[in-house]
Amino acid sequence: MNDGKQSEIWKERYLTFWAARQMLVEKWIEDGEKCPIRLINQLDRFEQTHMLGEVPVIVQDKVVGSRVAFFSRTAKTPEKLLPSGITATRIATCREIHSEIPAHTRSDSLQEIAGIFESSPNKFDAIIELGCGFGQNLFKLYYLGMPKAIHYIGGELAESGLALGRTLASLNSQINIELNHFDHVNPETAFIEKHAFENALIFTCHSLEQVKQVPQVFFDKIAACAKHVTCVHLEPFGFQLPSFSEAARRQRQWIESNDWNINLLEASKMAEDRGIIKRTFLARDIFFSNDEISPTSLMVWKAVR
Repeated sequence: MNDGKQSEIWKERYLTFWAARQMLVEKWIEDGEKCPIRLINQLDRFEQTHMLGEVPVIVQDKVVGSRVAFFSRTAKTPEKLLPSGITATRIATCREIHSEIPAHTRSDSLQEIAGIFESSPNKFDAIIELGCGFGQNLFKLYYLGMPKAIHYIGGELAESGLALGRTLASLNSQINIELNHFDHVNPETAFIEKHAFENALIFTCHSLEQVKQVPQVFFDKIAACAKHVTCVHLEPFGFQLPSFSEAARRQRQWIESNDWNINLLEASKMAEDRGIIKRTFLARDIFFSNDEISPTSLMVWKAVR
């Protein structure tokens, strides 16, 4: 059954977004940088002071299209800037509360992925991210000290994201990483199944966010792609839980205005009721948001065998 839906607009945007980042990274590589994690951190820092946007393409005084480019972020309150040029504080949401926090504060949810990996009584032989972009989370997990011998596998819809990830992977042959095409709405998992993994740790991180309707086939395919599967969702689904808070109302409004996900909680419950998965952990807004509105919630499920 394929009951999924994803905005074509966001599919197209990510194709151009990753391509713009690829140009930056390739320039830094040409300038002599060869370490994947240094390049990823350099890109993270760059995007603290720059943002992607569209600019018109003009030929003979006529607008013939647009292209994506980076712009310097403009501070709303220059008097509150740190010496680095970054605003000293920002508003973020956690546990349905808006708080003013230091601008440099970031929720490192990948530490939770690493913790789940290390605390499992049965050793995982693969870490797999679905909707991985250019694979930055997989590289970060590797450099956090996850085992060198396991497989690091990414699935991504945008070919431009895969291209950037492969560029980074080519810089360090010790990382056992592979990147493949993957569509949350029409999931094909042969690139996972061919390894016959005994125990796979699979996760999504703000990628199902952009799939308006997660289909049941997503759970069917992921649950069956290895002998044992543990799946972690780091996604902004908190507003899908019962709440009368202003934070939940604003999050729902933001998600719906972008045509983003509104059914992850319902879809996972349906898969559980069908006996495909068993949800083992659910927490609303457990990590600070990187924007003002949409914090990360956490869901963990295991495939039923």
